[in-house]
Amino acid sequence: MRREIIISVVFLALGAQARATAHTFSLPKDSPAIRVTIPDYLEPTDTLRDAEGGVSQERTFTVLVEPMAGADKQAAAEQCFKMLLDERGNEIDPSSVKQTERKINGLDATDFSFSITEGVETAGFTLIATKPGADFMAVVYYGSNEGVKANFNAWTTILDSIQPIKK
Repeated sequence: MRREIIISVVFLALGAQARATAHTFSLPKDSPAIRVTIPDYLEPTDTLRDAEGGVSQERTFTVLVEPMAGADKQAAAEQCFKMLLDERGNEIDPSSVKQTERKINGLDATDFSFSITEGVETAGFTLIATKPGADFMAVVYYGSNEGVKANFNAWTTILDSIQPIKK
């Protein structure tokens, strides 16, 4: 009996350790400006750009971290909205867009929330200025309401992991 308990504890510890591991990336790849960590329990996903991403095993939650072109924050946000429309088929209600300014490990960031009128049930993104007002990284999430709710800790963990690369 005691041996079975010890074996169970060891397997539980190994399982927790496996879920706790993560992959760290420097982005963008050609001229790294940030370092970001994506938890291992999100499976790597193919991205169309110089990006990294992960998807839940149930395929109900996806997160992407990618460069977003734009001369300023508004232009970068428009590129992100365009990506959600063109690549994901999301129709966004423009009157529902809300912006919240904040700092992520010393970097200026803006959270964008909005209502989707067509497409995946839930989506949002945070733009992070890697150079004041000029270069941006977007951390985009989308999925079903249940998938986003179940994996929202991954989203916040990824955002909290972002660190500027000092040059």
